Amino acid sequence: MGKRPGKIKNRDRDLDWKDMTAGQKIRQYRDYYLVPTIVAVILLGAAIYIAWSVTHPEPEAELSVILIDSGISGEGMAEMKRDMAQILGTKEERIRITPLSAFSYYTPMQITIYLQNSEVDVLVGDRLFLEQYGEEDAFRPADSLYSEDELAAWAKDLVTYDVDITGEMPQSGEAASDETEVLTEESACGVCVNAAERWMRLSAVPEADAVCAVTNASKKPENAAAFVRYLMGE
Repeated sequence: MGKRPGKIKNRDRDLDWKDMTAGQKIRQYRDYYLVPTIVAVILLGAAIYIAWSVTHPEPEAELSVILIDSGISGEGMAEMKRDMAQILGTKEERIRITPLSAFSYYTPMQITIYLQNSEVDVLVGDRLFLEQYGEEDAFRPADSLYSEDELAAWAKDLVTYDVDITGEMPQSGEAASDETEVLTEESACGVCVNAAERWMRLSAVPEADAVCAVTNASKKPENAAAFVRYLMGE
């Protein structure tokens, strides 16, 4: 004999939903409908998120800065964002400031990804930490960003790195040696800001070494240079 329509099997008996106790209804929902409901909610949420991401893409940053062990608080970073948004004539949401720690295993990988994807305009950190990137020619020369007057005023604050230029040297007709000599060229590409009044006010560790370097990956080097001028009090 077939099941009567409108009835649900529960513990070897056919019961109308209206005849079930509250406990029986909860068990029935838990056993047969809870997992499908959770899956449906997750899928619906994913669909909404994808639709929102497509129709509301994140705006391109006008300035992206990575601060490495800067000692600057959240309030200080918020002040930086407000000031730079005003200087660049844009919205605060288009100024991105990302704090990272030099002691984190993941920081070098994160910075490398940012550089490869052209998602960072300025790196700010200890000169020794930045040296690895300076030697790999990751930074723009200071004389391509600042005026002669600025370079003269900041002469004692300029930071140089020995940039590897081996790959840029013209090749001779002779066969290359297995032990290629590494050629370097000294390049001033960073500005030390830890003596600047604004930096000393914003940082909890103003005495720490703090070098600003504009990356070659920057899509907006003029905005990056404006950030360095801002920190230097220009």
